[in-house]
Amino acid sequence: MMKKSNFPVQSLTIAGVPVSEFVIIPGAGGHTTEAAYMLAEYLEKACGAFVPVREMPAAIMPYEILIGKTDRDIPAVADRRNALKNDGVLFYVAPNKKLYLDSDSTLGVRFAVSKFLEQYVGVRFYDEQTERILPADAIDIPANLDYSHSSPLLYRHTDWSVETPLRRKWGLNGEDGVENRIIGFCHTMERLTGVPQNQQPCLSDENVYQKVLAGVRQWIKENPGCRIISVTQNDNCNYCRCPKCEALAKKENQSGVMLTFVNRLADEIKDEYPDVNLLTFAYQYTRKPPVTIKPRDNVIMWLCSIECCFSHPLDDPKCKLNAAFHEDIVKWSSIAKKVYVWDYITDYNHYCMPFANFHTLLPNTKFFVDNHVVAIYEEGGYQQKVNGEFRALRAYLTAQMLWDPAMTQDKWDALIKDFLEGYYGRGWKYIYQYITQTCARATKRHMRIYLHGRDILAKSPKVQIDEAFCLRMQGLWNKACALAQTAREKKHCAESRLQIDLLTLSAHRVATNEIDVAGNKAVIAGLKREGALLIHEGNHVPGLLIRSLDDETAEKCSPDEWDVLNNPDFRKKFGLKALEDIKDDR
Repeated sequence: MMKKSNFPVQSLTIAGVPVSEFVIIPGAGGHTTEAAYMLAEYLEKACGAFVPVREMPAAIMPYEILIGKTDRDIPAVADRRNALKNDGVLFYVAPNKKLYLDSDSTLGVRFAVSKFLEQYVGVRFYDEQTERILPADAIDIPANLDYSHSSPLLYRHTDWSVETPLRRKWGLNGEDGVENRIIGFCHTMERLTGVPQNQQPCLSDENVYQKVLAGVRQWIKENPGCRIISVTQNDNCNYCRCPKCEALAKKENQSGVMLTFVNRLADEIKDEYPDVNLLTFAYQYTRKPPVTIKPRDNVIMWLCSIECCFSHPLDDPKCKLNAAFHEDIVKWSSIAKKVYVWDYITDYNHYCMPFANFHTLLPNTKFFVDNHVVAIYEEGGYQQKVNGEFRALRAYLTAQMLWDPAMTQDKWDALIKDFLEGYYGRGWKYIYQYITQTCARATKRHMRIYLHGRDILAKSPKVQIDEAFCLRMQGLWNKACALAQTAREKKHCAESRLQIDLLTLSAHRVATNEIDVAGNKAVIAGLKREGALLIHEGNHVPGLLIRSLDDETAEKCSPDEWDVLNNPDFRKKFGLKALEDIKDDR
């Protein structure tokens, strides 16, 4: 009987040939070379086989793995490559048993390697520090392997503090390279016009137009090869109410005022810069489409879902909160050549509270694609690496659904289960139960992105959450944490269970009007230990919250009050020193 090796995969062959007999040949370009060495690294981790990388020019070997376009190109591969789009990937075993991993772009070659490792070798990239390789007695890459995939989304991006190497393993391409980058990104009127972020410029003012035109041209010159320039409103609703702007808005809505301005810019630059698009928002007061005005072909509309309900799918006809957005996206898709979506997938009122939306993430992505959206940006907890909830799971699932929006619900569920097992350990089933039960509870009411976690998991819109439900959910986490084996699994469980511990403290206060000082102290220690120190969006100075917690006041308050611990009136009410005085004391 053959003794098993210490590697997860006991035997790995390609078309029946041991992988150790192959060499890896990368094509030209930095992405391609790095992808080749990555493949070699993970093949060795998986089965212990050393597969050498031989950069071109290289002598032809009997068995080769070709990474990207090389001098071994064949018509079958070229045809498949030409059919790809949006950094798509192909895996192809030729009749001579050469394995081709390729893409329509050099960046996509990275995706080809990582997706091949994921699909055929069982490699999992959960986060920057957490990977695993699924065990297997034998893996044979079939001789008839012929696989191609292109996401329908040309731009796939999230801001869950995911480092670039991991983005490239997941297939995220937003902001990776000047062609994918949105120059200026968002809320650019302040930078383009000098009008402060809490105001909006007058879009009927010729001086404003000339400033923006000059700024756009300057950004194009500073970023050679760029494709997208952001001309987007500041982040407020203080739009201009001068007679000219008001008259146009009356006829065409506020979006018509913005679009008239941006269309003029687009006409001005199109001949000089035919490959450059101007991107502008359909956001808050500009979300409702204009009556007759249409975006130029070189204008991108970035539609934002900030007002929506996320406990129900966006195309759910029973959800009244989503009806207006549904109507708007249908209209924008009918008049705009390019529609992007800015979506939201966390609770900005309390980053660490449960935000039970895992059941709507995939349906909403499908809904966007069905309405001809070509790019999606998923805004997450962008202000800190750790949020005390499901940061890693959300980021991972976001990347997977943007890569393959057409996946089935069964595959989605399998992805969640696979991640939970690999990330949290043997108690993963209890965490899965927690997710399914909290998502089921969330469907009983509307859930916006600034809703308190206590309200998200209420019995009904009119009845506050019951403490008994929280305690049951806490019990699931207790079981999951007890089964964690490694230090990393224990850390992951300790971090993510903070969400239910916080919610239980809040529910206890509601149910009894009492403060659980010991519970507060434990959760505060956990928040500090894990680094989840920002309570909500807008608290941009972590030191404020840290000092508030250090003075031990938070232990004596409900978690519902932690977000105002730096408020002078609140501190005065409790007879506390001002934060400035605490700083001076130290």
